[in-house]
Amino acid sequence: MPVLDGADDIVQAASFFGAYFALRTDGTVLASASSPPPDDLRDVVQIDASTIHGHTAYGLALLGDGTVRVWAGGPQPPAGLRHAKQIAAGSGFCLALDEAGKVHGWGKITVAATADGDSTDFNLTAGKQEPTTEHL
Repeated sequence: MPVLDGADDIVQAASFFGAYFALRTDGTVLASASSPPPDDLRDVVQIDASTIHGHTAYGLALLGDGTVRVWAGGPQPPAGLRHAKQIAAGSGFCLALDEAGKVHGWGKITVAATADGDSTDFNLTAGKQEPTTEHL
């Protein structure tokens, strides 16, 4: 049984925490009732999904003009973000790779540092971040 009705022309799917998204060939997005996309969301070329720190699912979309849209309570992209060519959603944060090879990050990352559940928060700066493997 399909998760989303009317999903017969799907080019990509994403789901997280009970929310389901399907990108159709015409650039529109089908979604489960828990996290519907905005009515004006069109010309989508890539989607992703995640949660705000495990609580509320949100959707992330890359549009054909290189702009990024977020819905259902996800962290909003920085003003002026343009020319994105790839996106990724995380728990409370998002990333976008632009045409120049720069990674843009926004939102908040919580990293579990110890086995007893202590954590560290990192606030991503809205704007360009040079790619790095320093902390990987």
